[in-house]
Amino acid sequence: MTDSTTAEPASPPHGMRRGWVLAAVFALLFAFSFPPFGWWPLILLAPIPLAVLATTATRRRDWVLPIFVCSTILWVWFHWWIIEVSVAGVIPLALYLACFTTVCAWLIRLLSSGGVRLPLWLTVPVVLTGLDFFRASIFLDGYPWYLFFQPWIDLLPVASLAWWGGGWLVGIWAGTLSGLIAEVWCLRSKEAPRRTRILLWACGLVLAGVVLPVWPGRLWTSGNTGESLSVLAIQTNLPTDNKIGWTMERKLEDVPAFIDQT
Repeated sequence: MTDSTTAEPASPPHGMRRGWVLAAVFALLFAFSFPPFGWWPLILLAPIPLAVLATTATRRRDWVLPIFVCSTILWVWFHWWIIEVSVAGVIPLALYLACFTTVCAWLIRLLSSGGVRLPLWLTVPVVLTGLDFFRASIFLDGYPWYLFFQPWIDLLPVASLAWWGGGWLVGIWAGTLSGLIAEVWCLRSKEAPRRTRILLWACGLVLAGVVLPVWPGRLWTSGNTGESLSVLAIQTNLPTDNKIGWTMERKLEDVPAFIDQT
C-alpha cells in the first residue's frame, strides 16, 4: 500500500539564497541612507528589494527568516550606542523593531500578492508610512527614530511636503516612487488589463513625479523673500516618553530651568 500523502516540496536553494541577498541589500541600503553615512538617495531604493522579496518569494521560509535576521542586524547597528547605557536592552530593542520590519513585508505580501493584488505603488507607501506612524506615535508611547521619511530632509523640494502633511506625506511620496520601481521589477502590472494598467501607471506617475514634489515645493519657494531667520533649537536630554507625557504645568517649571542652564 502506498501512502497517498505527499511531502511538501523543499524550497529551491536559489530561492533561499535570493531571499538572503535581497534582505541584506535592503538592510544595507537603509543603513547607508542614515548617519553617519547620510547617503539619503539610497532610502528611495531601500524598500524595493523588501517589496520584491515579499511579493515574489514562493515559500514563507524564503522571506520571513532572511528579513527578520537582516533587519535585526540592521537595528543592532543603529542602536549600538545603547550598550553604553544598557547592554541588556540592545538585543530586545532590535528584535522588537525587526518585528515591525517583518510585519511590513508580510502586509505588502498580503495586499499585493494575495487575493486583493493591489499595485505596489499603493501598498508600499501605505504600509511603510502606516507602520512608521503606528511605531512613532501610538504603540508604547511611540519610538520616532529611523523612520522612512527622515533622510529626505536633505532634499528641499521633497522635504517641503512636510509643510502640507508632515513627514508622513514625504513618506507617502517616497514610498509611491519606490513602489513604482518595485512594480517594474516584478512585472506585476502585466496581469492587469491594458486599460487598467495604463490608468494605474498614470496615477502613480502623476502622484510620485509631478504633483507632490513640484507643486508644494513651488508654493513653498514662491513665498521666499530671501530674508534669513536665525533659530535656536535646544535638545533636552530626556527620554521620548517623558517628552510625550510632558504636562503644561511641568513645562512652565522646566523650560525656565533649561534656559538658566544654557
